[in-house]
Amino acid sequence: MPDAPTSLDWDTVHAQERATIREPDGRHDGPDRPLTGLAFSGGGIRSATFNLGIVQALAELRLLRQFDYLSCVSGGGYIGGWLSAFIHLKCNGRVEDAEPQLHSGGSENPAIRFLRSYSNYLTPKASFFSADTLTAVATYLRNLYLNLVLLLLALGGLLLLPRLMVWFVRWLTGWEGAHAATDASLLPLFGGGILLIVMAMLVIGLNLGSRGAFKSRPFYTRQTGVLTLVVLPVLLSAWLIAYGFYAGAAKLDRISLGGWVLWGMLVYVPPWLIGWALGRFFGHRTDDQPRFSLGRIVAMGGFALLAGALGGLLLAAFAELTEWIRQVGTGYSGSWIVSALATALLLKFYSLTVVAHIGLMGRYFSHDSREWWSRLGGWILLAALVWATLFSIVYIAPAFFRWAPEAFVAAGGLTWVLSTLSGVLLGRAGKTAGDARKTWRDRAAQLMPYVFVVGLLGLLSFGLHQLLMLPVFCAGCEEHVRTSTQFMDVLRQEAVNFQRPAIAWVAILCIGSLAAAAALAWRIDVNLFSIYHFYRQRLVRSYLGASRCKLRVPHPFTGFDPRDDLRLADLCSMPLGQPQCQRPYPIHNTAMNLVAGKQLAWQERRAAAFAFTPMACGYSFTLPDEKGQLLSHYRPTAQYMEGVWMGSVMAISGAAASPNMGYHSSPALTFLMTVFNVRLGHWSPNPASEKHWTKHDPPFGGIYLLSELFGHTQHSSPFVYLSDGGHFENLGIYELVRRRCTCIVAIDAGEDGDSHFEDLGNAIRKCYADFGVVIDIHAEDLESGYSAIGRIRYPPRAGSQEQPAEGHLLYIKPRLTGTEPADLLNYKRTHSGFPHESTTDQWFDESQFESYRKLGHYIGKAVFDAALIEAIQRQEMAGDSGPVLPWLCEILRERRDETA
Repeated sequence: MPDAPTSLDWDTVHAQERATIREPDGRHDGPDRPLTGLAFSGGGIRSATFNLGIVQALAELRLLRQFDYLSCVSGGGYIGGWLSAFIHLKCNGRVEDAEPQLHSGGSENPAIRFLRSYSNYLTPKASFFSADTLTAVATYLRNLYLNLVLLLLALGGLLLLPRLMVWFVRWLTGWEGAHAATDASLLPLFGGGILLIVMAMLVIGLNLGSRGAFKSRPFYTRQTGVLTLVVLPVLLSAWLIAYGFYAGAAKLDRISLGGWVLWGMLVYVPPWLIGWALGRFFGHRTDDQPRFSLGRIVAMGGFALLAGALGGLLLAAFAELTEWIRQVGTGYSGSWIVSALATALLLKFYSLTVVAHIGLMGRYFSHDSREWWSRLGGWILLAALVWATLFSIVYIAPAFFRWAPEAFVAAGGLTWVLSTLSGVLLGRAGKTAGDARKTWRDRAAQLMPYVFVVGLLGLLSFGLHQLLMLPVFCAGCEEHVRTSTQFMDVLRQEAVNFQRPAIAWVAILCIGSLAAAAALAWRIDVNLFSIYHFYRQRLVRSYLGASRCKLRVPHPFTGFDPRDDLRLADLCSMPLGQPQCQRPYPIHNTAMNLVAGKQLAWQERRAAAFAFTPMACGYSFTLPDEKGQLLSHYRPTAQYMEGVWMGSVMAISGAAASPNMGYHSSPALTFLMTVFNVRLGHWSPNPASEKHWTKHDPPFGGIYLLSELFGHTQHSSPFVYLSDGGHFENLGIYELVRRRCTCIVAIDAGEDGDSHFEDLGNAIRKCYADFGVVIDIHAEDLESGYSAIGRIRYPPRAGSQEQPAEGHLLYIKPRLTGTEPADLLNYKRTHSGFPHESTTDQWFDESQFESYRKLGHYIGKAVFDAALIEAIQRQEMAGDSGPVLPWLCEILRERRDETA
């Protein structure tokens, strides 16, 4: 029995939080008191700057102290991290002391002036030839080179494999070597092919014969086992047998139609029956396992014979086809055509035989069996497509580049480069997780990566071919001059050069490329050489350095001070021997990508919530399947990931441009963004892993780079891929609802100029689906103001019938009504997108920064000021000495109900 996991579950973490969050001055209500939350949404520097104004308004009204939690996403995390650092460093963890220092007007606090100076936080000096801009370019290119070398070595080794395989199959027939035989040796081909298909049929029989075996999950029933023991042998069998038909066309022509039928039955029926019988004998018997009478078994054998007979007829047709291929593609060219296309066709003939068997069996095959066959057919179809595409690109690309006119190649190359760049740029501009609208940008971003992948593989194949034609590798290779405008003629001419390079050199280059890729994958840190660290360093300098601006001693050359960052766990202290965490208690939200997850209900979201807090980091969710397994794993922040830094969580929470982006993930775009190192996400240790949770980075980064390349991210790996919290829920209320906050103030500064409320709608749906919490809010209230107030209806706690009291959600969104100060209206007239300018604009100038900050301050005062006066009066009349925020939310809701 494995040891029980030492990770903390959600109930334990929640109890610790409630017990350690510092209460406001003069309050001693205990851990069971109602808690409140403030949420800063994603939206890049636009959200950060607008929420800075909100913070100042709340500080002036002395409302900042009212919040127990501060939930941040992406750009909201910039200013959330800044506020937490300011309270910790400047005010000894006391938000009450921070409020007077955050007022607007008069002598502005140096920490805010520092933010103004670094509003263009990525490259503070915006000139193209400035040191900041050139540093950004140099950093990106350095990391791009390292990642490209690794990926190109791996792809190069993969593209050399078909050359080795074609040489190997020709060597088996005796057609390759110093003394090539005139007659092909067919025994190794047909013997090996039949042996492989028999092995696959045995495993298929085991799977179908033992219906209860999947419950104990032996290897041969799992997807990995089926791919290894069925799909791969079937693929290799089709290749060997297809080549046997091609090489032995003259001998096979003597076989009669009846002979083919007999061969089909011999190859198909015995291994299937034996495998089925073994499955029945060794499989786990269950009550629902059907009993088969002798007559039924005989009927099943007869159906298998008929299916095998059809397979024999298909083999006879395939023999005629390979004879035609031998006439069309003579010599070495024919070997490639058979390996690429005939193999895929024979796989289809295999599938047709199985289809006939399924149809004949009818109800003798259960629904589960038919589903199993369908899933296997899908994998075999995918294997055939990948195999045919790979062999075709390797063989056709060199001849294509020789055949095509230079102007055509140049135009195609330019188109390829432009489509690739546009795909990368469009892929960087991810939308929030609630936006399901498909625009031309979305369609282009999905199409361009496929263009890039085909072009890249073609260019690599051509480059490798040119390399192998060098005299050092091929003494007899000649530079062919195009003597024909017919592509097939050029293809036959180029086939000669495929055969001439010494196979030893091809093997050395293939093995060397793969070995070098493996060595680089071991040495190159998958996190260190992405653009994550570039992004992180600049966030730390701009937002965390602001709180110690007078104490900073930046490096004279780089301008960075490593002491700007602070440990997230340092926001908690031990006064009087008891742990206590400053308020508002920060929650930095990220998305744990589950692109390769098997949960059908999550095919849209493809991610789960992963939270960083001063006390614990981790996730808790219930798998949406029939078992409903709860996965709840948290680790102490002080030890997790070698001790979590504030700068790290700010950067991960804001990792918008990532290959795996939860809701927005697509396989081709993932491939494209990984190749070009547009990777802001971070591979972090899985809190569920007992062995790895204290480590900062994966020990062998190449495996995770490939997982990122092919979108294979899931919750069960030792390291999980974390990206922008907006890839799961961009408003920031999800974790506050999980904590059952009675009053939540959500600032939605996401890009939403058309007022579609994507983030709000997405948050409401996820809170209901995951927690059963109903949020009732009317966004149309924003038509005449800046805010909307709604109800939060929490379900009873587990084991209790008592209905909890309703909570409040105050939703605030940046907008202009025409009554704002003149400078804001002026900025709107000169910048039509304000206050919803594109999130891709992360380079704010002075006017832009001040306009967003002032709008946040103005809206914050407009929403809270008048209602606060009435709330205080009501509270005093009621003799309540508790927090005023619930009273304020109640008044806003009453006003809404009166106008409804």
